[in-house]
Amino acid sequence: MCDSHWLRGRLVKHMFSRQIVTYGIVGISNTLITVACIAVLTLMHVNLFVANAIGYAVGLANSFLLNQRFTFKVKGAPWAFLASFGISYLLNLAALVALEPLASISKLIPQAAGVALYTVTFFVLMKVWVYRPQAGREESA
Repeated sequence: MCDSHWLRGRLVKHMFSRQIVTYGIVGISNTLITVACIAVLTLMHVNLFVANAIGYAVGLANSFLLNQRFTFKVKGAPWAFLASFGISYLLNLAALVALEPLASISKLIPQAAGVALYTVTFFVLMKVWVYRPQAGREESA
């Protein structure tokens, strides 16, 4: 006889693991698209700050769409996605400020901590807020 709680726990763990891997793959694609967009625009002599802003906007749009379609498979709320990005990025900056003294050892320490905090925070906010299945919200095709 199969224990339904055990089976449900295994299914949830499998879905969560799949989401983390897919989130990572989407993140890699976002990075490549963002960097490519910034590089092309910069080589076309677009202002550095404008090229950077456009590149990040394209990367964020890609993230929203691919995470909706492949990672969470639920239609997301764009305003919640942007708010989640803002919260995650502010926490990244807070980590940089808090860990700046460690930059004397290696400048990568605060950067790595900030990126890790950003990545985990953004995933959790997307899972529990942006792409949370709700009554009246369709599943993504």
